[in-house]
Amino acid sequence: MKRFKQYVIETTLVASATTPANSNIKIDLGRDFYCTEISGNATSASYTLRLRDSGTRNFWFDSVVNSANMVGINTLPLKLPVPKSLKGDSTLFYEITDTSVAGNTVHIVLSGYEIVPDVDLSYLGPTRDFMAYVIDATLAASQVLETNIKIDKSKNFVITHIVGNSTGAYSFQLSDSASGYTAFSNDKVRSAAFVGTAQFPRELASPIPMRGNSVLKYNLTDLSVGANTIQIVLIGYVAE
Repeated sequence: MKRFKQYVIETTLVASATTPANSNIKIDLGRDFYCTEISGNATSASYTLRLRDSGTRNFWFDSVVNSANMVGINTLPLKLPVPKSLKGDSTLFYEITDTSVAGNTVHIVLSGYEIVPDVDLSYLGPTRDFMAYVIDATLAASQVLETNIKIDKSKNFVITHIVGNSTGAYSFQLSDSASGYTAFSNDKVRSAAFVGTAQFPRELASPIPMRGNSVLKYNLTDLSVGANTIQIVLIGYVAE
């Protein structure tokens, strides 16, 4: 089965600085990852990027690339023409250089899917009907909130898109009871790098199936340093 997955790269640079040599993130053991989209946000959109994975030892680009040419935004990610595969337990090295001549916090999200063997999805029946689940939260400055929503016990639900709005910036991380609350991302994802809008809903690289009566846990963090009212809507369909 394809299971939705994201890997986050985040770094804070002083003016014109480059990340330390061999900066990296690790791919989960036993879970090959297939990257299909790149999005992100930064305090300044002016930076360069280079990626190399330990599995093939190949660079993703033949030279450093400007962020404007490789990193999309929450509503319009860069969609790769074919998935970029990364072996489970491999290392993804990154080199990011600030070109804004100012301090820069860079947040890059690699979205795609991992392969999970021996997952029975026969409970998803052939009948499809639109459904959405809503996450509402009000956070104080820099507050962290962890809570959950429960899927209707009589209705299996498949998440296909995510949209939302808020009065300030925030980050989030989702996990589900079916996987033993294994998170769908290696770190929290910033709203500005992933959450879509009604006009431009963000489609998941692979739908997230949820059995009726299962639980979706979410962890929210305010980044606005002020009161923050957040609504996230998980759009999809009931499968019976």
